[in-house]
This record gives sequence, structure tokens and C-alpha cells, in this order.
Amino acid sequence: MRTMNMYPKRYMTIKELVPYGFTKYELEKYVKIRGFPAYKAPGTTSPWKIDTAKLDSWLKRNFGA
Repeated sequence: MRTMNMYPKRYMTIKELVPYGFTKYELEKYVKIRGFPAYKAPGTTSPWKIDTAKLDSWLKRNFGA
């Protein structure tokens, strides 16, 4: 079963997800949790890229939201 995703892109940065109801603070905390669907390219200034296809299911599994 496939659900419609409300995010326009598959991978989005923290700054791009703020207009969707997340706070910058909570997303920065989430990326530090093991198993969070995100990656960071090598380099000190590279932004975190969050996999929006897996984000909602991860939130439901961990917080019941």
C-alpha cells in the first residue's frame, strides 16, 4: 500500500522542513538519534538530508505521533 507524501522532495534539509511544522531544534535532536532516516555528506558544512519518504513512519514508530 502506497501513501501520498506531503513533502515535495524525497530528501530535504532541516531548513526546508521547518515550514512543514517542525522546529529546527527538534530536527537537530532527531538526527542524533540512531536509526533516524537522514544522512550527512562528508564535510563540516554539509547539511543533513532527511529522507521524507521514511520520516512519517519513523515518527509514528518512535513517538506514536
